[in-house]
Parts: sequence; C-alpha cells; structure tokens
Amino acid sequence: MPRVLVMSERTVNSSDRTGYVDALTARTQSAKAVGANFWVFERTDNAETFLEFIEAGSTEALSSAIERTSSTQLQTHLFAPVWREVSGA
Repeated sequence: MPRVLVMSERTVNSSDRTGYVDALTARTQSAKAVGANFWVFERTDNAETFLEFIEAGSTEALSSAIERTSSTQLQTHLFAPVWREVSGA
C-alpha cells in the first residue's frame, strides 16, 4: 500500500523556539506509537521557519498521528493536503 504524507510550514517566534524544539521528541514518539513518522526541518536562512512532515501507511494512521502530535499550543495548526506515494511502493 502506498504511504501517505502531510507537510506544513510553521513559523515559531524566537521567544517560543525553545519550547517548540523541546516538544519535538515527544511529538516524534507520539507519531511512532501509531506507526507513523514525524520529521521537522528548519530553514537554514531563517531560524523561525520550520517544515513539518508526518508520514504513515494509511490515511487512518496519518489522522491518528496528526491528533497525537498536536498539543494545546499547536491545536490550531493544520496539515493539508494529504499526499500519496506513487513511486517506490
């Protein structure tokens, strides 16, 4: 079955950066608990801009991972659209 992926760009104020980065380990573990992967990349030219990815084996697992990787601070953050793998499956 093809994998599914969502990605989202997030801007984090410098005053919130430490809390955001500290929460990444827990968010990664939450995604892994439902068989999903969670990755975050930081722009090299802007330390306030991050690109988040959640990838899973089904849309159900992906939805669960999105819910599990959210926190009160991040609930308004939306991931869309969902991308489906078409090669290497």
